[in-house]
Amino acid sequence: NQLAKSAIKNGARLYKKIGIDMYPASLCNFPEKYTKDGFIDEFGKRMEYKVNPTDGMTMLYYMGGSLETFEQYLQAPKPDPDNLLREELYKSSKEVEKEYNNELYLLPSIQGLMESTWQGFGLPNFSKILANPTEAKQVFDERGQFALDITKRVIEWGEETAILLCDDY
Repeated sequence: NQLAKSAIKNGARLYKKIGIDMYPASLCNFPEKYTKDGFIDEFGKRMEYKVNPTDGMTMLYYMGGSLETFEQYLQAPKPDPDNLLREELYKSSKEVEKEYNNELYLLPSIQGLMESTWQGFGLPNFSKILANPTEAKQVFDERGQFALDITKRVIEWGEETAILLCDDY
């Protein structure tokens, strides 16, 4: 719980410092497999840490999808709405919110359907999935069910205000 709270606090402190009173506390995109320069997340996105040469700040960048085919998608582990880290992050965000006397709202945010899907495959491979309606339907049905399941969990954990659905569309 301390690690989760520490991660939330860093982002919250930045948002508060620059005058933004709402911080999107992410409950998704967890590393599934670590690589030399970063990780592959639970949706299949290859993410790498890179140093910005201008200011020396290390940032996390999307580097492409790890899923090349529908068959690879079927074999890959699927995001688990019951991953205990999600609940820990949510509860930690609410503790941090209280530490800011509710002057900073920590908005639980989950991954949407389009971004998590196309990025997991990369655009060229995603286009191939879209060309097959049966495959596309299965992938989007599963991503949709995950989004619905995690939304239900967040409500069960006590959220009464809002949930941010992060997505490119």
